Amino acid sequence: MTLDDAVKWIKNREDGIFHWITTILDSSKPGHCNYCKNGATYSSSKKTGLAFSCLALRACWIMNKLSEFPDEYRRGWIKYIQSFQTSSGRFRGFFEDHLFTRIWDKKAGWFKRDSNQLRGETRQAVGTLLTISEKPLYPICGDIQKTPQEIAKYIHLLPWGKDPWHAGSMTSTLGFCLQVNAELFGDETSSRLMSVIFDELHKLRHPETSSWHYGFPPWHQIINSAMKVLTLYDFISRPLEMPEKLIDTSLDAANDNDACGNLDLAYVLYICGKHSSYRQNEIRKFASERLNVIANYCRDDGAFSFLPERMGPHYKGIRVSKGLVESDIHGTSLLVWTIALLAELLGIRQKIGWSLPVI
Repeated sequence: MTLDDAVKWIKNREDGIFHWITTILDSSKPGHCNYCKNGATYSSSKKTGLAFSCLALRACWIMNKLSEFPDEYRRGWIKYIQSFQTSSGRFRGFFEDHLFTRIWDKKAGWFKRDSNQLRGETRQAVGTLLTISEKPLYPICGDIQKTPQEIAKYIHLLPWGKDPWHAGSMTSTLGFCLQVNAELFGDETSSRLMSVIFDELHKLRHPETSSWHYGFPPWHQIINSAMKVLTLYDFISRPLEMPEKLIDTSLDAANDNDACGNLDLAYVLYICGKHSSYRQNEIRKFASERLNVIANYCRDDGAFSFLPERMGPHYKGIRVSKGLVESDIHGTSLLVWTIALLAELLGIRQKIGWSLPVI
């Protein structure tokens, strides 16, 4: 695909993607968003729908389409997302979708709370707010590690050998929460603890792949772990050591089984490319070819599905759809972000007028 063809392909899809998103948003309830148009198993409400609302808002912002909503609707959308943040209790400051939380907690065991899922949803919500120059109402101060000893223990108990994707995500999320508390709420303790996280991450970096893991898990786990960790590097603008080896690893990997895999691979190459000019021609070739891969996720309704052949039936272990052949907001949002990253790697992002989110 030539650069002109890439620009044309992206611009030709833009209006269709945006129109599809408007069909799953409730025009009378700002921010209320369903997973898909027809085959959803859950509907948005006052206390559930946080993730889908964030994904839709982020996709619209990346495509610079938020201005097409009335001001009142945009303000209501922001307030809707902020309304999910808890103001008191053990998990004060976390963003909680009440329906999803009950399901996650039940899987964790009665009388337990799945704090890892809460952290992940909180990072997504706060990252979305920061992307549109808004912020959470309260610091994220409930049930997170607050001493160097607690942080080191938490990180090294994560499954870096069996599931480094999860381990990288949880470590990055902890650092994200601490940095948000430091930057937005003046928490000096959180700021000092960031160095502990990176000291521990340094011990976990694999010498052969330059990603963060033990042993040799599947390639997609290696790339996905790197993506999660690099979001923290980029969020705090930390220099990245040894980006060249991670570029080698990424270009050798096949990571396109779903929308998440495509995003993670593009993101790793994007971040590494900010720190090194190594193999830039091959990275641009990858970006051009990857647009052809993403075309397999296009659906007739105008947007994208999470899987190449149909919508994703699950979101973080919860069945959210019937798995029909139609678009879903998870796949659409992730692939819109992926396209923006690929456009950046190709040097055409400014030409298409899209933006890159904070995280």
